[in-house]
Amino acid sequence: MRIAFASLLAIGIMPVSAFAWGQEGHSIVAEIAQRRLNASAEEMVSTLLGPGVSLGSISTWADDVREERQNTYNWHFVPMPIGQSNYDPQRDCKLVPDKGDCAVAEIMRAQKEMHCESEVLARTEALKFLVHFVGDLHQPFHTVLEDFGMNRHAVTTRIGGETCGNACDFHRLKSEDENLHTVWDSTLIKKQVYSWGAYVDQLEASWLKTANVAAEQAGDPASWAVETHKIAQTVFPDTPANNFLDDAYFDKQIPVIDQQLGRAGLRLARLLNEPVSCP
Repeated sequence: MRIAFASLLAIGIMPVSAFAWGQEGHSIVAEIAQRRLNASAEEMVSTLLGPGVSLGSISTWADDVREERQNTYNWHFVPMPIGQSNYDPQRDCKLVPDKGDCAVAEIMRAQKEMHCESEVLARTEALKFLVHFVGDLHQPFHTVLEDFGMNRHAVTTRIGGETCGNACDFHRLKSEDENLHTVWDSTLIKKQVYSWGAYVDQLEASWLKTANVAAEQAGDPASWAVETHKIAQTVFPDTPANNFLDDAYFDKQIPVIDQQLGRAGLRLARLLNEPVSCP
């Protein structure tokens, strides 16, 4: 059965609002992976989740249980200092009692437990954790230590020429509680489409259609964390000095969002498809 792991102290007080991608992003990643499962992985998913249950439907389960399972709390992050370009497990994935370690370590554990645990419930939960944390690992600010992954970096969004207020629809999102982290979690995605399924179709016809799949799926969770962190180092300076994000900012960052969602889906598919040797 799953053991309570400890985690990095610096992230141990991360605000509970610091979810990655939001429901839309996690569903997009899961659906991309689901469309690429081999026969063995399809059988495993059906056995663990039940016939007809989609990966998208369980993709945010890890967020739902985070408060009641505090030992999983830090599995959502890899808190690397913004000025550093390497992943140091001793610095970025330390074990701190009752909080978990980091996404890199948990992804590696979950993939193995999904195949090797003796109890079906433990295998099922490992699958749910794997689906979620691969997504988390590709949200740039989930690899940043400062300001709790930029949850404390306040910004104002302005879309379509008016400041967003309480009467916002999906293109005009509330700004009074906005921060840079949540902009990357969901605001960028919601600006593009109303339905996450439409976003998947859009990616299938664009970024995924031209992606070098073998190259994108190469590497491991640690190298993916470094790659994502370098993207955070690139996009963070794009934040205006007045922290006012307009259409030009959103238009510039959408290709990065497309890339990260696409990469996460392809890599999740690889982790679900590849065989694992059990002790």
